[in-house]
Amino acid sequence: MSDTPETDAAILASGGQWNYVLRECARRLERERDEARDMVEKFTEQGLDLLDSNRTLKRERDAALDKISELKGVIQALRSNLRETSRETK
Repeated sequence: MSDTPETDAAILASGGQWNYVLRECARRLERERDEARDMVEKFTEQGLDLLDSNRTLKRERDAALDKISELKGVIQALRSNLRETSRETK
C-alpha cells in the first residue's frame, strides 16, 4: 500500500493523465501534510500533558500556601502566649 493514497486515487480517477513532475509533487505534498498532522497531534498531546501538570502544580502550590498561612497563625499564637507568659513571670 502506498503512503500517498489520496494522490494515488486522484491519479487513477484522472485515468493516469498526470505527468511525472505533478505526481511526485503531489505525493511529496501529501507526505509533508501527513507529517505535519502527526507533529500537530504530538504537540497537542504534549500541550495537554503540560496543562495537566500545571494544574497539579498550582493545586500543590495553593495547598502549600494554605499550610504556610496556617503555620503563621500558629506562630503568632505561640508568640502571644510566650509574651503573656513572660509578663506573668515578671
